[in-house]
Amino acid sequence: ADLSAASSPQAAAAYADALQTALQNPLLTLESLPDWLKEQGGGAALFLSPLPQGNGERVLHITTPQGGSIYLLERQGRLMPLGAHFLSEGRGDSRLAFGDLTGDGQAEIILWQDGAEAARQAAPLPQVFDAAQTPPQRLPFAAQESFTPGMAFQALWQVQDGALRFESTLFEACPTLV
Repeated sequence: ADLSAASSPQAAAAYADALQTALQNPLLTLESLPDWLKEQGGGAALFLSPLPQGNGERVLHITTPQGGSIYLLERQGRLMPLGAHFLSEGRGDSRLAFGDLTGDGQAEIILWQDGAEAARQAAPLPQVFDAAQTPPQRLPFAAQESFTPGMAFQALWQVQDGALRFESTLFEACPTLV
């Protein structure tokens, strides 16, 4: 079953299992996995982002034509699911950032959805994962304030001075003559 089309929360675990099985082929490496996934058809794409720690670990970001963004962490040849975001009608995007938010000298993995599904939807909170743990543990995160602009907007989370900072661009409705 195509879990990405169904917006399933199990999509990250399913992709981790499928790609881990594919990597058992001695001719396939993590570096060749993006090309291999493209050859499988279906329109999914894979991007590799190294963790800033420089220890060889990477985050895999899989995008699906149905608007899914699936994230996995590769550690010592093992793929571990982080999370999945699903956006309707191609609105918005899914973002990845790294930053030391716990003060332990190791960058955490930060995932968030960019853009709102509806004009009055509150800005989605990021998911923050402690990459120093195996498997990575999701850290509790609560914003100090809710942001519900009542119009289309773009969300941007940035790591500054060991904290997450939220910025937004508002998009006013264009006047239309009917």
